[in-house]
Order: sequence, then C-alpha cells, then structure tokens
Amino acid sequence: MRIKSSFVAIAAVAALATFAFRSEDSRAQQQAAKPQGPPPVPVEVALAARSEIASVQWVPGTVMARDDARIASEQAGRVASIAEVGDRVAKGAVVAMLDDESLALAMRESESALRRLDSELEYQARQVERLERLKSKSSVAETQLDEAQSRRDLLVHDRARAAIVLAQAQRRLREATIRAPFSGIVAERMAQLGEYIQPGAAVVRLVNTEHVEVRAQAPVALAASLQAGVAVTLREGTRTENETIRAVVPVGDAQSRQLEVRVAIDDESWPVGTAVEVALPLGATEEVVAVPRDALILRGRETYVFKVGAENKAERVVVETGSANGTMIEVRGAITIGDRLVVRGAERLQAGQVLAIKSPVAAAGPPAIARSEE
Repeated sequence: MRIKSSFVAIAAVAALATFAFRSEDSRAQQQAAKPQGPPPVPVEVALAARSEIASVQWVPGTVMARDDARIASEQAGRVASIAEVGDRVAKGAVVAMLDDESLALAMRESESALRRLDSELEYQARQVERLERLKSKSSVAETQLDEAQSRRDLLVHDRARAAIVLAQAQRRLREATIRAPFSGIVAERMAQLGEYIQPGAAVVRLVNTEHVEVRAQAPVALAASLQAGVAVTLREGTRTENETIRAVVPVGDAQSRQLEVRVAIDDESWPVGTAVEVALPLGATEEVVAVPRDALILRGRETYVFKVGAENKAERVVVETGSANGTMIEVRGAITIGDRLVVRGAERLQAGQVLAIKSPVAAAGPPAIARSEE
C-alpha cells in the first residue's frame, strides 16, 4: 500500500509540474503576442546646412508685360471684324479689319490711271523714235522733235507720280487689316463691331504675357549696389523666386528720391499686374542655418519642424523663418547645422514617435540667402 501511495504522489507532482510549465509557456506566448507599441514611422530626412545671407531691403514692385500696347487703326472706316477679349494671337495675325470696299475701289482707280499712262508713254516713245529717224533725213523740224521728247519726259514723270499714288492706295488697303505687332493676348476691346473709327483710334489692347518683368522703385541710396545681372528675390505671399536684375534706370526722381529697377522673369505663371516685393541687396553677408522648405510645417501662426532626436525619436521644434533662396530657407530656433530634419512623412507625425529613416540626405551648402532689412 505504501508503494502504491508513493506512485500516486509522484504522479500528482509530475502532473502539477507539467501544468505549471504549460501555464508559464502559455503566458510567455501571450506576452510575446502582445504589441510592443506602434511601429516606426517611415520618413525621409535632410540635413540643416550652413548658408551665407546678404542683407537686403524689400521694396514694392509690379509684374508688367514688356510689350503692352493699344493697337490703333491708321485708316478711317467701319469695323468689319475684331478679335475677342482673351484671344491669343501670334505676331502678324489679324486683330481687326475695316470695311475696305472704298479703299479697294481707290486702288483699282490708281491701277487704271497707271495703265493709261503706260500706254501714252509707250506711244510717245515710238513717236520720238520716228521723228529721230526723220530728223536724220532732214525731213522734220528740230522743234517738232524737241516737243515730242518733252512730251515723253513729262509722261515719264506722270507715270512715276501715278505709281506713287498706286502704292499709297495699296498701303491704305493693307492698313484696313490691323495686325498684331507682337504675340500676345487681347486684354481689351477699344472698338466694337460696326463702329466707325477715325485714324489713330485704338481698337484693341494687346499684352504679351510670355515676356514679363517686375518694375520696382528703389531708393537712390542703393544705386551703388544695383546693376544688371545682380541676383534678387521676389516674393508674393508665401511664394518666392530668385531672378536677376535686367536693367537699372540711374535717374532718380527729385521728389521721391527713387530710381527704377527692372527684374527679368522667366516664369510665365506670374500674372501681369501682380503686386510683389523685391529684395534688393545692401552688400553685407553673414552665416545662418538654412533648412529645406519641405521640412517646414505651418499650423495657424506657428511654424515648426521635426528633428530626429535620441533613439530616432521625433522632436518637435518651433522655428522662425527668415529669408529664402530656392529650396532652402533661413530658420532661427533650436536647430543646429547637421541636424537631421524630416522632409517627407511629417504631415501626421507626433513628437516622440520612433522614426524609420528611409533615405538620409546631406544637404549641400546652399547659395547665399537674402536677409531682410525691412
């Protein structure tokens, strides 16, 4: 009996050990199955870089077309056709036509007069030839030959005058068709279909929107630092663009003490008439921290970036922006040169989230940035 009891006890202990082992294994499996926190957020980063900035003064400017004209008629007449507002026309294309029936009749009359003179001149030339042959045989008087030659010479002059009259008639007929002196868009109609206009009256306003520039007024004191080819920055709202000065008109106004600066624009997306600001250089330069534009996040009145911190965790850093140059912009805040900043994937990022960095990119040293002296 004692032996049997011992076997029973041993079996019970083994069963309890097996149950405890299985319970511990189950708990370990359950613990391993539990999530260990959110997965890392995939992002792309770039480095904050050192950049030189030049002090600038922002002045107002306006985008203007280099070719902007009111196309006028050189002839009087009734408008037979005219381009619509918004029509794009090429150089030499018709923008308006006048009723040219009377001009066509005048040209035909001039052509008829010229043909009549050609016939008279041809007859008189033959007459002179006959008299010259008779004169050699002493069969005609000298005065008769002189009169024939004089008549021929007069007809030559009359024909030349008639040719000029015909050319003028042809020119007036051509001018009844009003053509575009340059490519552009019809911005305004100055005359209406069927309206009778006088010579010099404008029919359409034509604006070349493909060749635009900014006209700005700069203080005369900046004349020494302004010249053609100098790089400047344009801005309109949050949009900025780097361009170059095309021309400086070194003639200051006696009252405003301002001179005119023209900035060339290659981008056709600036509408004519847009009010912009132009950063004109003052000369001094210094080093600043610049970050890619894509790193900036704007929420209301606050601007911030996400920096890669310890253990690849996202750190939210509020910054103040300064001047820009291309894809780089000056920032002031807890950002130092070489910091890794999130440029892709930051839209829904939260501070403290672990980051999975896909492609760290070292930002090359950007060109000089313009600092405002507003």
